[in-house]
Amino acid sequence: MTMTRANVITFVNLLAHGKGDTDLMPEAYDDALDRLGRSSSPFVETEAFTPEDGTAEYSYPTKAVALLAVFHGANQLLEASSKELEAYDEDWRDADEGTPIAFSFYERDADKVLLFPTPDTTAASGGTFLFSENRTTDIPNWLVLPLAFEILAEEFAYPSDHQDTEFASMCAEMGQILKAFTGML
Repeated sequence: MTMTRANVITFVNLLAHGKGDTDLMPEAYDDALDRLGRSSSPFVETEAFTPEDGTAEYSYPTKAVALLAVFHGANQLLEASSKELEAYDEDWRDADEGTPIAFSFYERDADKVLLFPTPDTTAASGGTFLFSENRTTDIPNWLVLPLAFEILAEEFAYPSDHQDTEFASMCAEMGQILKAFTGML
């Protein structure tokens, strides 16, 4: 079972006894899910891509918040920075083609990775991106309470006429405890 974004926001407002800023709650919801997606997200997905002969550059999914791994066939590629690849081979961008062993985030385009070395064949077994995604629509029921406490912590820590740092701290702690119970930490 899942709960909609609107229902979660309504639930958080009920827990806040109407003291929360209803205009900022949707933004707090989106921020909380984004943070979740960038950390230990329960929303892990895969998407296939086709490594092609002579092509090093590949776009990863637009719905990806964090790229967790890249596979070439059945082999997981190592993540390497451009400096690490330079240490391996000064001319790594122009190196001989072969079976990729690593990937690097493309500095000129944030949603692309470069495979190293550039594939020398079109991979029959393909490639796979493993990533966490941000969900702004329905979320599983078991995630509602930890998320609600995280949103409450953010709402009441923010300088406003209803700021309550003690309550915000308690909500943050409760959110962490509930995340631990669900296995997210």
